[in-house]
Amino acid sequence: MYERVISLQSQVMELIGANMSLREEMQPLKEELRKLNDKTEITKSLKHQNNNYYTVVAGKEDGPFCTVCWDVDKRLVRMFGYQVPVGGTRYRCDYCSRARSS
Repeated sequence: MYERVISLQSQVMELIGANMSLREEMQPLKEELRKLNDKTEITKSLKHQNNNYYTVVAGKEDGPFCTVCWDVDKRLVRMFGYQVPVGGTRYRCDYCSRARSS
């Protein structure tokens, strides 16, 4: 009887260890799934306009965002506007250096 209890305790300890290992393996998968879900939601909210992307959430538009960064790397990178003497506002992506006139 005593040997059986020790055997069962050993099996419980092995199961606890296996459970911990599986939890450790699951954590990066959960993070990857969260990132994919975030990108899916962003994709649903994107609107292409004037060769830039804008997000539209609850009727509110935000942007412009770089089309190259999103199309290639799925990075939503805001383009920054600056004034030029001739031609008005230009936008530049500081990540990939894409420049675009408005």
